[in-house]
Amino acid sequence: MGIFSRRGASGRVAGRDPIAAFWQWWADDGEELLTTATRAGDFDAYVDVVTRHVRAIARGLEWETRSGADAEHTLCVSSGGDASLRPVA
Repeated sequence: MGIFSRRGASGRVAGRDPIAAFWQWWADDGEELLTTATRAGDFDAYVDVVTRHVRAIARGLEWETRSGADAEHTLCVSSGGDASLRPVA
């Protein structure tokens, strides 16, 4: 980070949206990685990857996947019971 970079209240570099970054990763790689991992029965390897990306948004967020109604999979990100994380989730 440059000496003149500014940090927001969350400690992240100003101007970088971690939520947008997550969904860009999901669209580019995440959804395909989930599909590949579950079809191969190697979901454990995927857990570390998605957890890292969710934590980049905010520590304390929780996530889970399950079979989708209209899609093969669905992803749910929640506040894990922490009311202060509800707007982020």
